[in-house]
Amino acid sequence: MSRNEISAGPCRPPGCTGHFDGARPIGGFTATMRRTPLALLPTVLQLSFVAAASITAPTDDSGPPIVASSVEDAFAQYVARYNKSYEPGSEEHERRFAAFRDSLERIARRNATGDTARYGLTRFSDFTPDEFRRNVLSSPPADLDEIVRQLFPDLRPLGDDNDIGPLLLQPVDPKKVPPVRGRYPDHFDWRDRSAVTPVKNQQNCGACWAISTVENVESMYAIATGKLVRVQRPADG
Repeated sequence: MSRNEISAGPCRPPGCTGHFDGARPIGGFTATMRRTPLALLPTVLQLSFVAAASITAPTDDSGPPIVASSVEDAFAQYVARYNKSYEPGSEEHERRFAAFRDSLERIARRNATGDTARYGLTRFSDFTPDEFRRNVLSSPPADLDEIVRQLFPDLRPLGDDNDIGPLLLQPVDPKKVPPVRGRYPDHFDWRDRSAVTPVKNQQNCGACWAISTVENVESMYAIATGKLVRVQRPADG
């Protein structure tokens, strides 16, 4: 389910917190539980979020987090936030709600591991993992060696085998790397300097190369002029 993934595992009462840190920061994810005996807390957390007094779920759309009093309310806000439409009580509505609830549970489980990655909601949070793989992920990449042979017919492998790949993956000689001049900060993020536009949604179009190129142009223009301009409109339909 992409990066969407309340709870379970070693959450510290009264709740779990975290944030999605992929293409842009999106705040915290908090679930505050009603008073529950500590011995029963892991079981309650693993079952569902029905007992939650409040749910605060970050999203990836640069907007405010979803704040709700129940999973049902959170799902209703999620559907509105991402411009989705499901007939209440329909089979699709129930299926999407179940997938959304599972995503919330995965989010808290993964955020509770102590890893540096943080997770939150995206427009794919009401997809099952299998559905996401089938409908969103691209087909397996073509054979690299065959592509290289077509582009560079005169290129020959180094060894006895016919594998050209190692030619493209030669280790860098440390002696040829220019020395570092000055000091570099431990952390630097162009998002903090308003030089990165929001994440684009390419839907089923295999044009990631074009989108990433335009995003680089947007950022270079912002760095040079101080003005962040969105050159392309995201396909959010």
